[in-house]
Amino acid sequence: ALPALESLDVTANRFGARGVGALCGVFHRGVAPTLQTLAVGFTPIGDEGAAALATALATGKPSHALVLTFCDVGDEGAMAVAAALPAAGQGCRVNATFNRIGLAGQAALLDALEAKHGPQ
Repeated sequence: ALPALESLDVTANRFGARGVGALCGVFHRGVAPTLQTLAVGFTPIGDEGAAALATALATGKPSHALVLTFCDVGDEGAMAVAAALPAAGQGCRVNATFNRIGLAGQAALLDALEAKHGPQ
């Protein structure tokens, strides 16, 4: 276990969706209970990897920030992340810039954020 780990940055790696899935799998076993920030930017995880991250996000990990910049995430992945946002920490931020998220994914994310934080 990594009880003191608050931030994990694995940016710009090539482990893809399977690697992210394996990484997220450890959070279900109680590893890194204080994880606040997870950054996987510039890693080609696609929708499958975003879905794995959404599963982790639904457990409250990370609690403050998830960075998905340049990860080849589309609508399906964005919708998975959006569905997990209600279980995420109250102040959890998601950075999903420079992906291939279309209108459906954008709408899902905006709806989830509005439901969580109210209209801005």
